[in-house]
Amino acid sequence: MNNIAFYIKGDSMAPTISNGDMVLCCTIDCIETIEENDLYAIVTKKGNVLIKRVQKIRNRNNKTIKLKLISDNYTQHQTLKILVKNIKSLFKVEKKYAAIA
Repeated sequence: MNNIAFYIKGDSMAPTISNGDMVLCCTIDCIETIEENDLYAIVTKKGNVLIKRVQKIRNRNNKTIKLKLISDNYTQHQTLKILVKNIKSLFKVEKKYAAIA
């Protein structure tokens, strides 16, 4: 299992994670192991990194085909959906380190 850290830019996950905080994440090998509504870092094939709460969207065969990406600051940021085929990497957020003021 590999670990990676990301610095947070923006307020979409406030108050849980704030601008300037750092999150430590571990690699997720199988999209089916996602725990609904937990925090994940999603790296898209275009190179964008999104830290969001995740829910699976399944097809008729119960296979996950999309992820619903939810911001904690949902009044200011809309929910997104991403096709699994557009995800390059997926990481579970394990720990947050608050930015030093």
